[in-house]
Amino acid sequence: MISTQISRLFRAHFWHSLFEVFIQTFKRFPVSIIFIVIAVLLSITLIHDVKFFNDHQLQIIYLLLSGGCLIFFSGTLLAENLKWNPVKQYSVLFLLFSIYSGYVYFNQKLNLEYWLLFFSILLSVSFVPYLLRPADNNSSWYLNFRIVTALFFALLAGVIFSGGLSLILLSIKYLFDIKINNDFYADIWLLGMVFIAPVYVLSQYPKQFDYAREECHFPKGVNFIFSFVLIPLVMVYMIILYAYFIKILFQWQLPHGHLGWMISVFGVIGILTNLAIYPIHQLQRPLISWFYKNFYRIMIIPVILLAIAIGVRIQEYGVTEQRYLVALCTLWFAGLVVIFLIRKQNFSLTSVTLSLSILLFLSSFGPWSIKSLTLSSQLHRFENILTQNQLLKNGKILAAGNQPDIKVAKELSATTSYILRMASVEQFRHYFPDQLSFNKALHCQKDNPCQSKNVVALLKLMGVKYIDRWSRQTTQEITLQISNYNYTKTLTAFDVKNSDFFIPLLWLDSGNRKNIISIDRNSQIISFSVLLNPDGHLEISSADYQTLSLDINTISSRFEKGINQNLKINEAYKLQLFAENSDLSATLYLSRVNIKDPENKAEFSNLNGNLSIKIKD
Repeated sequence: MISTQISRLFRAHFWHSLFEVFIQTFKRFPVSIIFIVIAVLLSITLIHDVKFFNDHQLQIIYLLLSGGCLIFFSGTLLAENLKWNPVKQYSVLFLLFSIYSGYVYFNQKLNLEYWLLFFSILLSVSFVPYLLRPADNNSSWYLNFRIVTALFFALLAGVIFSGGLSLILLSIKYLFDIKINNDFYADIWLLGMVFIAPVYVLSQYPKQFDYAREECHFPKGVNFIFSFVLIPLVMVYMIILYAYFIKILFQWQLPHGHLGWMISVFGVIGILTNLAIYPIHQLQRPLISWFYKNFYRIMIIPVILLAIAIGVRIQEYGVTEQRYLVALCTLWFAGLVVIFLIRKQNFSLTSVTLSLSILLFLSSFGPWSIKSLTLSSQLHRFENILTQNQLLKNGKILAAGNQPDIKVAKELSATTSYILRMASVEQFRHYFPDQLSFNKALHCQKDNPCQSKNVVALLKLMGVKYIDRWSRQTTQEITLQISNYNYTKTLTAFDVKNSDFFIPLLWLDSGNRKNIISIDRNSQIISFSVLLNPDGHLEISSADYQTLSLDINTISSRFEKGINQNLKINEAYKLQLFAENSDLSATLYLSRVNIKDPENKAEFSNLNGNLSIKIKD
């Protein structure tokens, strides 16, 4: 059997049939295949370090090729559906491609908006064969089943081709000791996944759009998965959501922040399940039949919960890309529920992908797009935080005289970081009256937009210390340290000439005790204990001597409150402290210490340095 299949590879008829399939596919989708071939050839030149374009130009070309391929693919299906002649078909499609090219020109960076647009166009291949004409649910379900099957086998074919050919080359390399450039493996995977897989999908897209009910065959194995695995799990999760809704009503509390994603994922899985079981919902399976007929009805409560949850989060923290997507899911779910309740038995399966495609398309451009709306929301929140804390006047930032409250600093850090990830630092330029300081702090070039992403430097211009969003810090915290100190070599200068003991201190926190057993010059074993008390006193105690205390507050009082200090090595004396009693004298040589809440009751932590102890005779 295997030998028969292998022998087919060497028959002219096999290759002739394969070539015929490719030619037929090319005649149907010529522009899409041309764009795929150009993308493959261009990628091969990059793999082999042959560059005809710079990185910016390449990005634009790839965006045009990928978007153009999808536009001509979906547009061809629409033309076949509406029976357009070739002149009208390509006139309309090249007009659409020209509009898309303008979109690329004004939005040249690959971002989430592009992914939404690509997915919107890709989804359209599921419903354009039935656009502007009555859609039969049996036909649309079976067509989409064949599309999903083609996608699966396209990926499988690409992996088998690329992996098999790569193994052949590896075998030749090791058996015959032939040197094969690693770039050839990249070429193979590129050919398999970027050429063979997409062309296979195009070749397998049905030319027939309408099917009789008896032509729609549903795999029995998939029937089992939906009937006895997926639908029961979805139902259990639905019960949990309803129980949570009852809990909210009794306790009268707002939903938790992660509820939005939980319901969104559940909704998407539920909708896909509801679509997939269409052919079997009338096969005398009570649970499946009930689920199909009532799914959108039982989605009403989860949609209400989702709307409340995402509304509360947006009101508190503004719109982010994640919250935008959750809000998009809310609109999609709500729209489908309304359509189902209105049409009921006449609910069209194409409504699901059509509505989602429209929402994604609208989210990819305009002031309501995911990028524009998110950026404007976060800039508005940024201004509100500054205004509420008297740091913004007449549109200009007033540098904070004192470090703001820890919660305010964390909110400003998170908001500023988010805006910088979405856009450039130029979004903040107009807030600062001193443009020279702005350019210097963010290393801006003359006559060129500043592209710095240094949120720490930007916040420093505002007089605010950057605090990571995941930080558990609840009070203000500063650091005193020697700037060229590192953990493998202490550069602090110290005198050990008159010392009996020299004790290193590493990452000592308040309340932590360090026990040291040492041997003095008279071979007498002496045990010391070093404890950093919550009040900032470093206690040196021993059973043989009187306890000696060094007040770390004395060191912190030497510096301006609320400001980090990075000292040079010749300023190390500022971090030194001496104390003595009738038994002992000690000198502390600090290299670093953290101070929490320095404005009020200071708490010391992460104390690093060395302790010199002298026993008095």
